[in-house]
This record gives sequence, structure tokens and C-alpha cells, in this order.
Amino acid sequence: MTSSVYTPDEAEGARWSLPQPARTPAREFGRIFVKAFHSLAVLIFAAAAVYLSYCGITGVRSALMVWALVAVGVEALIYLGFGAKCPLTMLARWLGDEGGHDYLFEWLLGTARIGLVSRSLAALAGVGVILIIIGSVTPLLR
Repeated sequence: MTSSVYTPDEAEGARWSLPQPARTPAREFGRIFVKAFHSLAVLIFAAAAVYLSYCGITGVRSALMVWALVAVGVEALIYLGFGAKCPLTMLARWLGDEGGHDYLFEWLLGTARIGLVSRSLAALAGVGVILIIIGSVTPLLR
């Protein structure tokens, strides 16, 4: 039995390939688990991005804001560490998923617009962080 090799096309910018595992119930379970976990991770990142923007606009400073900053920072490091590609998307594709994206936004936006999610959430988190920095520095300048 030969296994196919998953090689993303050059348009994706990836330069790696892995032998794809055989189709089994365990692989299907893994694919579903990865996509469900991916949905949870996206929801956490979205909540963190929205909360950081809220904190930036209202001036709220709390332990939850610190956790949101940590969540966004970890997400950014992981994303950049994998060459600006989501490792969960890559893993889901390796397990045989067509798009590899999370269930929630794939269902809400469809596969054609799914790329807007990460860009929009990253921009929202970035705006929140910038507003927090401005709000924290402004009183020091007076």
C-alpha cells in the first residue's frame, strides 16, 4: 500500500511535505478533533482580540487583559513560527481535510472568505494593543 505525499502548492508558500497517513477511523477522528480544537482556539483568539479592543477604548486594565495579551502573543508567535501559516490548518489538511480550517468560520463564511478571519482578528487585536499602549502612555506625558 502506497501513501500519497501532501505537498502544498507554491501559492501557499509552504516548502514542506509529509507522507499522508492511511485512511482509518483513527485518522478521521483526529481530523475532526483537530478541526474542533481549531474552532475553540479561534474563539479564544477572537474573544481576546475583542476584549483587548474594549480595554483600549474604555481604559480598563485587569488581569483578564493580561491574559488576553498573553493569548494574542502566543498565537502570534505560533503563527509566525510556522511561516505565517496556521499549524492546525496544516495538520487538518495532512489528516485529509479539504480546507483545514476551523468548523465555525468555515460554516459562517465559507471557504472562499475564510482568510479574512485571521487578518481581521489580527488587525482587531493590533488596534486593541495600540490603544492600550496609547492609553497607558498618555497619562505619563501630562
